[in-house]
Parts: sequence; C-alpha cells; structure tokens
Amino acid sequence: MKKKMGKKYYLNEYTNCNIISIFLIILLILASCGENIETTKNNRIPQDEIIIGMTQEPDSLDPVFSQMAASSLIQGALFEAETERNEKWDRELR
Repeated sequence: MKKKMGKKYYLNEYTNCNIISIFLIILLILASCGENIETTKNNRIPQDEIIIGMTQEPDSLDPVFSQMAASSLIQGALFEAETERNEKWDRELR
C-alpha cells in the first residue's frame, strides 16, 4: 500500500518485507539450479554396488525375531541365495 506524503510515494514496511522475501526465494532457486561437475563425477555409484533407500530402519536382521516390512525386505536380499520357495510359496533352505 502506498502512502502519499507530500509529493513522494513511500512503501509501507510490509511491502518491503515482501519484496525482500521474494528476492531471497529467487536467489535460493537460482543457487540450487547450478551443478558442480566435479562432485557428480566423483560421487558415482560403482557398477557392482546396489543402494536401497527405505523410510524404515530394520528392527532386526534375525529372521526369527523380525516383524517389520523393512526387515523382511533386507532379509530377502541377504538370504535369497541360501533359500528357495516351495509349492506353498514358503522359503526353505537349499
């Protein structure tokens, strides 16, 4: 909102805060758009490594005591070579 004081127009303090906020947001967006080529080349994942991202942390890696879905996902990946599925689709040792 502009206030007329004499012949000059002055912005009130809320408009100044809005302009500064918009400027800072634009500055942050522009700063985050850049990419450092050296960092991306050095942080590549090796071809023989798999990274699994999960929102949960497994409660236990012991198959007897695990109750969470995250634990069963990790156990399935770890013990897949030692087990196979039977006709009822249960896991059995080889």
